[in-house]
Order: sequence, then structure tokens, then C-alpha cells
Amino acid sequence: MQHNLPPTLAISALMPKVPRKALAYMVYAMPELDAGTALALGIVSAVVPRDKLDAAFAETLATMTARSSAALVAVKDYLRSAPTMEPRGAAAYGVALLSGVLTSAGH
Repeated sequence: MQHNLPPTLAISALMPKVPRKALAYMVYAMPELDAGTALALGIVSAVVPRDKLDAAFAETLATMTARSSAALVAVKDYLRSAPTMEPRGAAAYGVALLSGVLTSAGH
């Protein structure tokens, strides 16, 4: 908005995570958000003190890279698609993804 361009791509990325009223306020008022507010709105997943950031990043990275890529892709696909499905369809999709991971070469 600083350059009079609507941040529609950023809005589309945040819409599933951030309440519409808060998102509208951020776009119109353009406030600087502190870490606690970003956490409360769901923009970030965790907040750590600056002096512990490298260790927290390394721990998260080690945890994620210890998982199979098939499992990570399945979770990413499920989190992207399941929220828009009806519950039985979401469950069936989850079963299909789990089946795919269980039959993958890396499992």
C-alpha cells in the first residue's frame, strides 16, 4: 500500500491464517507488528529470544530433515487441501496420503 498497490498476493497467503478484520487493519493502517502480535495472529509459528534463534532454527531443521520427504509432502498436501473438504472426504484423503507414504520406497 506504500506504493498504492494492493497487496493482494500477500493477502491471499494470509487469509487462511489471519482473521479478516486483523488482515484489513494491517493492510489499511500498515502498523509494525511485534513478535507477540504476529504469533497471536498466526503469522508465525513460534517466537524465541534473539540469542536462541540459531539453536531453535537448528533444532527445527534437524527435526524436519529427519523425516522422509514423502511424509513431509503428504502433510503439506493435507494441510493445504483438507481444510476445504467435508470431514469424511478429508479423512478419506488422509487415508490415501498415508497409504501412499506407507508404500513409498523410503518407508
